[in-house]
Amino acid sequence: MSFASNRVAQLETAYNNASSAGVVGIISVTVDGVATQFSSLAELYDEYLKWKSRAARENGTRPRVSQIYLGGIR
Repeated sequence: MSFASNRVAQLETAYNNASSAGVVGIISVTVDGVATQFSSLAELYDEYLKWKSRAARENGTRPRVSQIYLGGIR
């Protein structure tokens, strides 16, 4: 499992735990010795989305272009 995939799993677990517990303070996540602290759930979720995209790119499951609309009739 790559670093990005590990990071996604840890961030997802931390987000689920923090949101269900109603954590308001600092949230800390450590993956492979790299510790990161977040001050809010929104900040944690943004980081999760960034790493999820990076992991999908590494695994080859993220499309390069999801949709192109050049105008005209749909």
